[in-house]
Amino acid sequence: MSGARPMPAVVAALMLILLALAAPARGAVGARAALVDAPGGARVEVSVTGATASAVRVRVAGRVIALRTAGARRWRSAVLSGAALARVRAAAGRRLAVIVVIRGRTRTVGAPLRVALVPPRPPAPA
Repeated sequence: MSGARPMPAVVAALMLILLALAAPARGAVGARAALVDAPGGARVEVSVTGATASAVRVRVAGRVIALRTAGARRWRSAVLSGAALARVRAAAGRRLAVIVVIRGRTRTVGAPLRVALVPPRPPAPA
């Protein structure tokens, strides 16, 4: 009975090699988006959860808005005004496509756009 059955140590070693070579599961990446007030207009701010992104963009009404980093896992657009701001405000409450790049791979995550606009302050009395 030489070599009829593999030895337990060999089987265990093969299992460890297969586990090491197996592709890791895709982590759950999430995002939260908000329209926030800014001097001269408003910004889109996105918070990415579950992974560290290297780039983030938002697709709103067929247009793509690039975001810059605003801290750990937070991203924000430039100040929006005019037609761009009108398109984003029209999408308030609906789900946006948040395009996240993680380790060179692009993933698209849906996130509802909540409005966090602060009403303008009344002018100071003269």
